Amino acid sequence: MKPNYILPIAALGVAVLIWGIVPSLIRSLTLETGPADSVVIRMFTNAAFCLPLMFFVGWRIEKQDWLRLLALACSCNFGYYFGSILAFANLSAGAGGRLYATNPRMIVGLAIAIGQERL
Repeated sequence: MKPNYILPIAALGVAVLIWGIVPSLIRSLTLETGPADSVVIRMFTNAAFCLPLMFFVGWRIEKQDWLRLLALACSCNFGYYFGSILAFANLSAGAGGRLYATNPRMIVGLAIAIGQERL
């Protein structure tokens, strides 16, 4: 039986589209609203999408880990958003997009640095 590749290819297409459009949209948002307001808007929309997902999927995080994860999520998201928004405010969308595309590499690098992922 031949495997169905339509769903994975569609998902890849959506990911490429999002990663291609997001830098221009974030740059436009940053220039229109200013860096501080842009950080607030991005963090609010992130919470607005993630919290319902957590309610839908369920609470699968141990109680002793909540405070640590909340502190890390808030500080790391704020730092990443703040840095990317300042870059988008001062650089072109193409240069900002290159910086924005380093996010997966930064995650892997941090996981390797703290010993949670092998090189």
